[in-house]
Amino acid sequence: MGVTGVTSVPAVADAPVAIILAAGAGTRMGGPKVFAQVRNVPFAALIHRELETLGWPAIWVLRSPDQAGPLGLLLGGMPVYCINANPEGDMLSSVLAGLNAPASRLARSFCLWPVDFPMVGARTLRGLADGLDGADAVLPAREGRTGMPLVVARHTLCRWVSVLPRDGLRQAMREHPVRVRLLDVSDDGPFRNLNTPADCLAASENPD
Repeated sequence: MGVTGVTSVPAVADAPVAIILAAGAGTRMGGPKVFAQVRNVPFAALIHRELETLGWPAIWVLRSPDQAGPLGLLLGGMPVYCINANPEGDMLSSVLAGLNAPASRLARSFCLWPVDFPMVGARTLRGLADGLDGADAVLPAREGRTGMPLVVARHTLCRWVSVLPRDGLRQAMREHPVRVRLLDVSDDGPFRNLNTPADCLAASENPD
């Protein structure tokens, strides 16, 4: 597993480490989603901007080492990254790769952020992190729907990845129930899963 780079913004004490899940092939998008664009801005740049605002460190889980250089150009500096050795696996395999990265070793909590939810605002992220007080995990919610990213305590995440269930993270959450808090948010970003160019176009035509 390759890990390199530094963050350009000092991390806030006890802030979650964001694990950006970007190892998918992006077949429906026509290429890796980490480089896809919405409103003429790359997904990676949108995510980086919000994390930089908060001072949260990030680990980018990529599909191959040759993606790190182009990603660094987008972010203005080489990212901390690791490679998912099983890129055809489910999201949980990428979570495990990020959890095993050296940069995650001292983290008390994590923000699991799939790259195809690039439009989540810093205010929502801050609310999710604050909501972890008294809970094991926090999800954004609205009108009975849950979205992403997920903020989760280290001990809970380690419990979920202790076995790699066939159906991935959702199965792990079902089989190992914990105190999951649903945080009502007004931000549309947690519910905008951009999987295709058509999704990106719709998001561009329907601003918040």
